Amino acid sequence: MRDNDLIEDFLLRPVPEAETLSGLKIATVLIALGLTLPVFTMGSQIVLAQGLAKGSLIIALGCGITALVALVTSLIGSRLRVSTYVLLTMVFGNFGGKLLNLMFAVMLIGWFANVADMLSAQLSGAVASTYGVSISPIVYSTVALMLMTLTGTFGFRIMERFASVMVPILSAFMLYVLFLAIGDDTIGSAISKGGDGSLTATDGLSAVVGSVILAGVLAPDFTRYARDGKAAARSVLALAIGYPLIMLMAAIPALVVSSADTMDVMMQLGLPSLALVVLALSTWSSNTGNLYSSTLTLATVFTKRPIWQLGLIGFVCAWLAAYLNASNYFVPFLVWMGVAAIPVAGVYICAYVLHRAAPERLADCSGSFRAKNFVAWLLGTAIGSGSVMTAGFLVPVPALEGLAGSVLAFLLLNNKALFEVARERREDPTAA
Repeated sequence: MRDNDLIEDFLLRPVPEAETLSGLKIATVLIALGLTLPVFTMGSQIVLAQGLAKGSLIIALGCGITALVALVTSLIGSRLRVSTYVLLTMVFGNFGGKLLNLMFAVMLIGWFANVADMLSAQLSGAVASTYGVSISPIVYSTVALMLMTLTGTFGFRIMERFASVMVPILSAFMLYVLFLAIGDDTIGSAISKGGDGSLTATDGLSAVVGSVILAGVLAPDFTRYARDGKAAARSVLALAIGYPLIMLMAAIPALVVSSADTMDVMMQLGLPSLALVVLALSTWSSNTGNLYSSTLTLATVFTKRPIWQLGLIGFVCAWLAAYLNASNYFVPFLVWMGVAAIPVAGVYICAYVLHRAAPERLADCSGSFRAKNFVAWLLGTAIGSGSVMTAGFLVPVPALEGLAGSVLAFLLLNNKALFEVARERREDPTAA
């Protein structure tokens, strides 16, 4: 592989066969994205609310649902070998794809900024209270964003190498915390007690699916590097097995000290320095993925810009957001953008299935704007938004209802094409 290819990361063209990786290496990257405080906290909240047995079942079910979605999208990524955002220009047309890619860029850069902003605030407060050293949060934000930009801007290969180091370190730290919690005299009663009911089972399930399903939507960003379909399928084990283990690794110590705040748990277990290290490394590890995916989105809009310039755009936008404390106002907007992002997967899955016998048709018929596919996304987004406001129409999981809504809308709007493809396959069974 040429050095330029390593740096440019095949932004707008398929990953060649010679540069593909095993499913385990891709799974390591996905696990690195999940070793983060929000995931730790979610697992702790669900187990504290429902008890260990019921909470574990809710977590496993939620991650399992997400893994099923990711399995389909991962296989698409491994076959086409392009990023999610190049795929969107095929499915929605050049203009429609760029509109959606700008939405993803704003969302991903927004979360990149917001996560770094939260990290800086927590680090600033924790260092001041623990060591008596007062440093402005913007200093932490600047350093954090610079480090995250270094690991998120220079391609998947760099990201994979970073993850191969970070995952063992963070896992060892969290296992040490778990070991200390298990050695506590109250571990038996903590594990056996029921939950406090602060979160219902359906709300817990919705929270798990809603928070991790974006990994399924954007899976082609990573599985485009998979050697084959089997490697892509193996990478999904990160969601099916890795994420539940991550949540439970944080949840059991939370039961012992009766706190869903992972940092507070470590403090109560007498590990203030470790808490700060885990806070910094876990945020660095997970937030790298936000910037990496944002550079892929921007590449489809600013097609002549090298990846380092796209990463610099993300860094500057994130730094300005942190400097202006924009996260105080931005988070609700980002949450609603997540609702709009999920139905995208429903449309591109259907479009791929429709043309799976001849994937080249996906690009050949893209045009500048594919109105039916775009409307299907809009309808799925409307259903998902309504589901959020009404706590679910049929099932209390808005992410799934938005996804299902976009699939149903696609099928209705593209019924003529579906019938035509079905006729062609009846006449030529080998085409299926």
